[in-house]
Amino acid sequence: MARRLSLDARIGARTPADVLLKDLGQDGAASIRDTYRRTAGTVLLLERTAADLTTLAREEGFEAVFLKGLALQLTGVSAIGSRGIGDIDLLLPSRKLASYEKRLTNLGWRVTDQPDHEHQTPPIVSPHGVMVELHDRILGTRPAATAQSFRYEDLLKSGLARSAGTFQGLVPVDSVLFAHLVVHGIAQHGGSPGSYPLFRLVADVADVLDARGRGSFEGVFGLIERDVSREEFDALLELVERLCAGNWKAGLTPQAKAILDHFIAGTLDSEYRDALRLSFDTIPTDQPAWLQRAESVWRAVVLTRGQIDSIYGPPDGNLGYLGRQVWRPLDLLGRLWRYWNKGRAIRRRTTRRVEVRIPGTPPLPENGPGKTGLA
Repeated sequence: MARRLSLDARIGARTPADVLLKDLGQDGAASIRDTYRRTAGTVLLLERTAADLTTLAREEGFEAVFLKGLALQLTGVSAIGSRGIGDIDLLLPSRKLASYEKRLTNLGWRVTDQPDHEHQTPPIVSPHGVMVELHDRILGTRPAATAQSFRYEDLLKSGLARSAGTFQGLVPVDSVLFAHLVVHGIAQHGGSPGSYPLFRLVADVADVLDARGRGSFEGVFGLIERDVSREEFDALLELVERLCAGNWKAGLTPQAKAILDHFIAGTLDSEYRDALRLSFDTIPTDQPAWLQRAESVWRAVVLTRGQIDSIYGPPDGNLGYLGRQVWRPLDLLGRLWRYWNKGRAIRRRTTRRVEVRIPGTPPLPENGPGKTGLA
């Protein structure tokens, strides 16, 4: 369960070995500690890769700016080994994206056959298997509600980037870094919890509160108010504060409990997760909403070969790719029908308990995370 919620490494980093052994037994403790050690090893590899990326950026005439998970790690907000980091998010000047990517490919990096997005190029993978996403903006994080997302030039001109401590490179100042974490989790992935572990956002906010205090979130909402509601922002902070204080079981506001229920059901309830696929809410974008929706539909229907491989498995030859592309629209219609029926089934049941029991323990309280209201 800890692994499904993306909390196993965090538990391993925060919990003494003797306590893990007492609570989980030898096998459970060994599994948690192994995840923690492997996560720490991965982070060290990412930091070494980040140092190489910084050197290359300086050769290109600019300073690299690291975002999200690695930025938390480099600034000491997240303890090493406590947070899984799937890739390196690197913000570059727009005019340098093509030349920087070319330098990487000349060094043996491989551009993946995945679609690009308005804020980033297709992911690129190092010879050691480290994936890097090259961004030209911090999507959804804006100086004002009506403005475009921060670009590299905006950060440096406004003094919103700072040194990553002893590490060579830059990170956004705390307000921009934390705003990006929230808008990425709530607005970009909140409606598709299968694409990103949402309890990682909870843990990130907890780390920020632990390292910087609640005052670090002053001014953050103003940077994301176009894509995240005030109600969502306040409910997330309330939930994390109550979880950290250990008194979350009673008295959560309906808004905070709704976020908790959504995060849990989005992880544990496959029917709920599938029903969410019928939501057509826009994700953060600097484009007109209609254009963003049109591009989303196009990307869902017209796939790259890499997407076909990951969704359906590699076919035999070019005709196989053509056949699966022709089949794709019909497959999507079938999926939409199944998702719609799952949504109907969810709406017919007022509540459903999503509960994990450890033998010998009492049931979860009625207002605990096991009782999930699925609306």
